[in-house]
Formats: sequence, structure tokens, C-alpha cells
Amino acid sequence: MDDKNKITHGGGHGQVEFCDIFTINKELIHIKKYGKSSIFSHLFSQGLISGQLLQLDSEFRKKVKDKLSGNFKDLINIDTRPNPNEYTIIFGIISDSKEIKVKIPFFSRVNINNTKKILVGFGFEVELLKISVSQDHSRTIIYKPQKIPRKRLM
Repeated sequence: MDDKNKITHGGGHGQVEFCDIFTINKELIHIKKYGKSSIFSHLFSQGLISGQLLQLDSEFRKKVKDKLSGNFKDLINIDTRPNPNEYTIIFGIISDSKEIKVKIPFFSRVNINNTKKILVGFGFEVELLKISVSQDHSRTIIYKPQKIPRKRLM
């Protein structure tokens, strides 16, 4: 789904990102790179708003379904509320830390706990996922081509 498929909803210029990745297993995956608390707040808000609208707003479900293709269209029913037990909202945090768990700032932990309580109240499964960065791909290698000496024709 990602940024290219933002849904204009709620009047004005309001746009909602349904999720970054929507899987055939009905997982709504929201992803951000590790950063400061404001990044986490944005991440958790995306999941919360998306989950609430999916559950409560048939017009939003229609707009989401219109963005989907193939078998994915069958995963969203416009006319009836989805069974939230079938959906998992996953907050993925990309981190190059070698720790097994991602360490997030205190206020962000409070934020995700509150977000999780609301989403679980709607019936969704909620997960926090650390997405590790391969050390082979985490560094940019600058390639400088060697100059090839030109032969003079004289």
C-alpha cells in the first residue's frame, strides 16, 4: 500500500495511509525507521486511525477496497464491519541495533500501550515487530570508477 496509495478521507486534504503492507493473512503492517518519539507517535497514530476507520467506516472500507487488486479485494467487505479477530495490526520498527528487542523511548512505550488497549478493545490483534537491518546492506559503499588513461594517437 505505502504512500502511493494514501486514501483521501474525512474532508479537506486529509489523507490516511491504510498501511505500508497489507498481507493476504489480513495483516496491516505499519513501518517506520527507528528515530525519535515523534516518529513513533506518527507510526502508532497511523495504526490506530487505520484500525478505527476499518472497523467503523464503510466509506473508508470502500476506498481501501478500490486501492486493492486481485485476491486482496476479497479481504475487505464494504457493507459489514470486519471481524477484527481476523486482522492483525503490526507496528514494524526498522533498527540496526544488535539487540533482540527494539528499545523505544518511555513516552513512546506509554503511547503504544494506550494504542494497543484501544485496538484490542476493537478486537484486533496487535504486535510490535523489530525489523533488523542486514549489516551487508546497512552501509553505503561509494564506488569511484578508476580513470582509464587515454592513449594519444600522435
